[in-house]
Amino acid sequence: MLPFAAGTEAADHPNMLLIITDDQAPEELSFYEAGSRLETPVLDRLASEGMVIDDAHHMGSWSRAVCSPSRRMIMSGRTVWHIPGSPREELVPADLADFSMPAVFNRAGYDTMRTCKGGNVYGAANRKFDINREAR
Repeated sequence: MLPFAAGTEAADHPNMLLIITDDQAPEELSFYEAGSRLETPVLDRLASEGMVIDDAHHMGSWSRAVCSPSRRMIMSGRTVWHIPGSPREELVPADLADFSMPAVFNRAGYDTMRTCKGGNVYGAANRKFDINREAR
């Protein structure tokens, strides 16, 4: 459930920024641990003004890679066996993209944007973003 009522204006909603990184230990970011290897002043400020998730767990994959399944689970809100690309494709609703993160936020009046590396994506959900930029 989203933290706002249907029919309200996007200006009444908080801004949201979701940052996902691959192959990065949390202690490398200074807002998680003092004396980290990286200086992240902008991320530190964003973390101090917002919410930081510091106990997330990945439920697995059907291959050695976890980046594609994790992005698809986040975008769809579904478990690893209920996302596009899994060996259990019959468990994925045909209209899943219409209930993905960008589609839900768009219906709530948000302007949505996605920018990231190419590949490892959930294409049908990514097309729901108002702006979609992939690195080449």
